[in-house]
Amino acid sequence: NAAALALGETLEVAWRLRGRLSGLRRLVVVLEGVEQATYRRGTDSYTVRETFVSTTMVDVAETGAMASGRASVAIPRDTMHSFTGGNNVIAWSLHLKGVVHRWPDIDERYPIVVLPVPLDEIDKSEDRPWKTS
Repeated sequence: NAAALALGETLEVAWRLRGRLSGLRRLVVVLEGVEQATYRRGTDSYTVRETFVSTTMVDVAETGAMASGRASVAIPRDTMHSFTGGNNVIAWSLHLKGVVHRWPDIDERYPIVVLPVPLDEIDKSEDRPWKTS
């Protein structure tokens, strides 16, 4: 529903699958937020990934329901927005998984950009311990 969403906003997804769907056994769409950190130990480089949000938006096994549909989910407001800096990354994506009979399964990721909460909304928030007004 948008090129970028802020924390707390609602992500809306619509899909329409074409072609022969009889082999598709299950369709799952998951909103994921992943933290990635790369560090060096001696001459070796290591990357650690940790999923901090995994919200299932769609999980259907009925052919008619897989052909097309809509789903929505709120981006958790109390998480981290997208970020890339040096060796650290916060990445958000829609992870599409499909189980296909006698064919390779579907495993696609579609990156999304999650922005910080707008400043004018932070001023209205009642949960700031440092609120001055």
